[in-house]
Amino acid sequence: MGVCAPLPGGGRAVGYRAHARAAGPCCDGLQKAAGHQRAGRRCGAGAPVFAVQRLERRKAGEPCAPAGAVRAAHAGPGVQGREGQGEAGFQHTVSAAGLPHHHAQPEGIFHHQYGGGALMEGQRRILDLCVDAGETLLANGAEIYRVQQTMEIIARSYGARSFHVYVLTNGLFASMEDGGAVQSAAVRSTPRVEMNLGRISAVNALSREIVAGRVPLEEAFARLAQIRATRGLPGWLMVSASAFSAACFCYLFGGSAVDAFTALAPGFAVGMFTRALTRVRTPLNKLVSNMLSAGVVALVSLACVQALGLAGVACSLDKVIIGGIIPLVPGVALTNGIRDVANCDYLSGTIRAIDAVLIAAGIALGVGLVLKGAALLPGVTI
Repeated sequence: MGVCAPLPGGGRAVGYRAHARAAGPCCDGLQKAAGHQRAGRRCGAGAPVFAVQRLERRKAGEPCAPAGAVRAAHAGPGVQGREGQGEAGFQHTVSAAGLPHHHAQPEGIFHHQYGGGALMEGQRRILDLCVDAGETLLANGAEIYRVQQTMEIIARSYGARSFHVYVLTNGLFASMEDGGAVQSAAVRSTPRVEMNLGRISAVNALSREIVAGRVPLEEAFARLAQIRATRGLPGWLMVSASAFSAACFCYLFGGSAVDAFTALAPGFAVGMFTRALTRVRTPLNKLVSNMLSAGVVALVSLACVQALGLAGVACSLDKVIIGGIIPLVPGVALTNGIRDVANCDYLSGTIRAIDAVLIAAGIALGVGLVLKGAALLPGVTI
């Protein structure tokens, strides 16, 4: 049962579903309402005046106006009834004085619609901007505390009275209140798209300008859309960086110049392979994808070392493999997990630590399976 509450102008807005069904001629609900009125009973915060008036009009032989029209007429200025809602409920307008105690508001009139909610457009736009910014940060590998702080300072900068956010590694939840009366909420599932620290830096720079008051709300939306549309580095550059880093790490871990030069091949191969995996419509899980990538590194490294051995050039297989798999090591994920734990985000830190362990396990499995299989082949020495 809803609440009947007095409104400015002398009218009452009624939230009874039984009365909403009474859109036709008079029914039992009107008789009961009239009986309550005559007996001085209270129904919620008051009696359904529009129902009693319809009953009196019926007795006088006058046609009964539709329930919505009568309700709108009694609601006073600025309040309108809704037709066609029926059993699903209708929008009603109640004053703060007519609410139950736990819903009482300090001042003003607010609107509520069953199954929906009349939300303030400006508040919703602020919430959308905060969630879009947080989603961009989270999808590109930002830490949990950075996502939360950025969303909170953007909301405060645009005048949000009460803003709450909870972030996990693959999703975020945000809500906003305006004096406790009007609420907006948003939930976003955010799978990891790619590691792009440039986008994270751009969103941080935008948030600082918002705090300084130099960016209007709509301009912030436009700039954030530009950041989200920013393309990553070209593929050829990523593959070249993978090959060059493999050679550098090979030399760093004690390999010779020949070993470092040999590591260019597995580094290039794994760069091409991981690039191809990102284009697959149905992405593989991290354990399988990293196992396959590490297997490619081990296979190419083994082939290069065997070829150089036949040519009489000595080469260290283990150093070449180490250089090739270093680009696969989840250094950023592990570092962010440690930072999340340090900031008391234990759940997110644990998730990222488990993620790093799975990637490391996939790398070890991939290399181990290839080397074990190669050892069974005749003429291959490891």
